[in-house]
Amino acid sequence: MEVFILGFLLIIGLTLILVEILFIPGTTIFGIFGIISIFLSDYLSYQYFGSDFAIYYSIITSVIILSIIIYSLKSNTWKKIALNTVHKEKIEKNKYDRLKIGDTGFTVSSLKPYGRPASLAVR
Repeated sequence: MEVFILGFLLIIGLTLILVEILFIPGTTIFGIFGIISIFLSDYLSYQYFGSDFAIYYSIITSVIILSIIIYSLKSNTWKKIALNTVHKEKIEKNKYDRLKIGDTGFTVSSLKPYGRPASLAVR
């Protein structure tokens, strides 16, 4: 049962760190919980199995985590999932300065709370 708990905490920690790095960077909550989970796994290995096993466990855990993170960042499999588009559109300043009260226009989508788009409007 102890080995299951250590493995579960290690997998959860690694998953949370990968989520932090690849999907929602900047939130730091997932990364913090991932690091806490991995450290808790190391701490429990000291508690359950003693220092000899725990030192080897910590070294192997560190190597596995580092290699998985490096592999996941270098592989092209994440390009299908990650956000890669960069918006390069420029904002036109003072775009609406020419508008005056009473000007008319048309919509391309429904106008709430009432109205229809210009393409569907009765002419």
